[in-house]
Amino acid sequence: MRHKPDKVARAKALTQAWDGKGFRCYYTGIRLVEDNHSDPRYLTFDHLTPREESRIVVVAAAINDMKSDLSDGEFRRMVRQLASRFSGGEFDARAFNLKHWKR
Repeated sequence: MRHKPDKVARAKALTQAWDGKGFRCYYTGIRLVEDNHSDPRYLTFDHLTPREESRIVVVAAAINDMKSDLSDGEFRRMVRQLASRFSGGEFDARAFNLKHWKR
């Protein structure tokens, strides 16, 4: 079920993402692209908690796709575990305890 966008939350997210020259991604800090929807840096809105319209942030399309059905905390935990594994460490399988996963 799709909900109507929360215009106030989206305006707040845009205001918070604006650096005076352009919009920045909440997670990466990179400058976002506004005119090419096929660019992975394209400006999108992300729900900090999936399907919770009142808490929105501005993120790059590629990050939004990666985060998809994860809450902010779940996404950060998963990224930390991946970074650990990529650095030769262990991956804590508990990171897969994903409350908001809906596929």
